[in-house]
Amino acid sequence: MKKFLSVAFLILIEIYAFGLGIDLTLKSSATVSSEYVTLYDLAATFTGVSASDLKNFIVAFAPQPGTYYYLDAQSIKIRAEQSIKWLKVIPTSKEIMVYSTEMSVDLLKIQKAIATKVGTSNVFVVNFQPTGIRNPDYEIEVSNISQFGQNYFALVRITSGQSVSYSNATFEIGGIGIARSFDEISRIAAADLGKGITLTDVSKVKLSKFDEIAVGRPFKISGKMVGVPVNIIQDGKVVDAKIIKYVPEEIENVIVASVDINYGQRITADMIKQMPMDVYATTTAYATLPSRIIGNLALWSFKAGQIISPFGISTPPDVMAGQIIVAYVSYNNLTVTTFVRVMQNGYIGQIIPVRNIENGYLMYGLLENGPKVKIYGGSL
Repeated sequence: MKKFLSVAFLILIEIYAFGLGIDLTLKSSATVSSEYVTLYDLAATFTGVSASDLKNFIVAFAPQPGTYYYLDAQSIKIRAEQSIKWLKVIPTSKEIMVYSTEMSVDLLKIQKAIATKVGTSNVFVVNFQPTGIRNPDYEIEVSNISQFGQNYFALVRITSGQSVSYSNATFEIGGIGIARSFDEISRIAAADLGKGITLTDVSKVKLSKFDEIAVGRPFKISGKMVGVPVNIIQDGKVVDAKIIKYVPEEIENVIVASVDINYGQRITADMIKQMPMDVYATTTAYATLPSRIIGNLALWSFKAGQIISPFGISTPPDVMAGQIIVAYVSYNNLTVTTFVRVMQNGYIGQIIPVRNIENGYLMYGLLENGPKVKIYGGSL
């Protein structure tokens, strides 16, 4: 009788399970912040199973913070259904993208650790990209300080729970000025970058209450962005450290082609114009004085609106191939002259080949002002 009741009870449980449904629908993507990916992280919806059970079901190690990978949904379905009795798993995609959130770096923590190590609070953290940090409760130990140019480097040991990892921090010692307001930071940094440069804040950093802001040297983040490290000072102590991102701008009146200019054309004033352009971090050589462009020959072809590069032009030769000029040769007090045809383009001071137009003799001579050629080789 007892055995019959036990079997009947199990049958009732199975009927209950299939009737009410013990199921779980998987997500197509998930974001995690812990060291592991659990079934709870991957569940879009679930019934008949507790959240705690799903949280205890570890699927895989999480990706490194700020990165992602893909998990096979069918493999997860098989594992889960084998481990949790009567559970039915419903995939919604073939793969599940799992992204691990990146912990925001507490620059003040690393700034204080480095300041203690080097013995000065006038330290500005330029770059610190820790790995393995998944919660704000981590400890830092700084060692192995080295220097290259104006930058210093520190090896940082990061302990987060049971996890230990190492990373490098880049920092500077010594600032470039003290700001009394947020807007003054950009003026100090722009002056350090060079005359004519302005900075536009794109980080929208919120600063805590301060007495003054120590400003470090700006550094390049990308081609069109710089970072400015700052230390927030209150009551004589550094209470916060930030990197403020700016977009630099340097406006110059750059010479561009106003019409299409073909290779070999002599550039005239009506072929060019000046346009204000942002030239900060440009890799293209440019000119700003029309006098350095007008009258020169185009070594490249330029489309209308294209910047005229000084490398794409050439000063016209003083004589052109085919031009008829005077050639002379001196013997003691006697000077003999004749007309010659220039055989190649040349500049004053160059030795060029010329041909006597009367007898066809080929000669070589020094091109002088006039233009004229003083013959050194051959005969008139």
